[in-house]
Amino acid sequence: MDLLKFYLKTWMAVALAVTTVLLAERSFAYSTPSHTFKSGSNELSVHTLVRYQSSEPVVLIGGGPGFTAWNLEPIQFSLFTKGYTSSLMDIAGMGENRSIQHTHWMQGWTEDFLSLIRSQSKPVTLIGHSWGSLMALHLTRTAPELIKKVILINPVDPELNSLNGIFDVIDARWQAHSEEKDVWDNAQLEPASDDEAKLNIIRRTVPAYFHDFKRGQRYAKMFKAKDIDPAINSQAWDEYRDNPIQKNDLANFTGSLHMIACQQDPLMPASARGLNEYFPNIQSTLLDSCGHFPWVENPKAFEQSLLLHLKH
Repeated sequence: MDLLKFYLKTWMAVALAVTTVLLAERSFAYSTPSHTFKSGSNELSVHTLVRYQSSEPVVLIGGGPGFTAWNLEPIQFSLFTKGYTSSLMDIAGMGENRSIQHTHWMQGWTEDFLSLIRSQSKPVTLIGHSWGSLMALHLTRTAPELIKKVILINPVDPELNSLNGIFDVIDARWQAHSEEKDVWDNAQLEPASDDEAKLNIIRRTVPAYFHDFKRGQRYAKMFKAKDIDPAINSQAWDEYRDNPIQKNDLANFTGSLHMIACQQDPLMPASARGLNEYFPNIQSTLLDSCGHFPWVENPKAFEQSLLLHLKH
């Protein structure tokens, strides 16, 4: 029986490794079953991969805000093959959890994630991408005793300096790689419920966050209008600005803080500079040949870097 279990786990690991490559550009939703957990009076859907019962728990937090998180599945599968237990979910208001509404998104998401984290058997490692990095830092300042380690992937800096002029950067990248001019003329950047307006935002924005622009255009086509909610995005950013991360917020955090950034990410170098200023002891890795989504553009180097940060 033990030998049979070994072969089954080995087969699953190989299958997930192959699936990871395919999902990098071909998935359109979660590919693993979900289960539910309680957060207050709500039940949220979450996708958890358990390699061993004794595995170190990891919670992944996607970007946005106001965006689904299934595109982080390749990271989750990679963690599984390396022996980690990892959980990934859509935030309330989005995707599988869109029926759950919070009056104040930041407060509600904090309660939801802390409920998920408390359901683990031991302190967790948080891995946050982009906006999810700010959420990870906020969770760590709120309940540092529940967090073992924080790994930020192409984070937005706490003061949001990396977002200054971001639309100009996106416009410049479009004009450098496309015949289209005046990129934002037909894109509705204000909150909108119209599906075409939402798709326009995704397909106009995502490619400019890639080092390989054409690959970014293909990647943008993976997403549907239901994957984004500009109204949630706008409100959540306002809520963050009302209660931003401060330099001394992690003073009671005894774990380690890490950052993986990409040289061609449009948030660079302001994002890395801001994080290093706030947290001088942050352990950082800078990758080349990738933009905002390194697990898609440079998966081998990203996985190696992620595993190093997980082990140290």
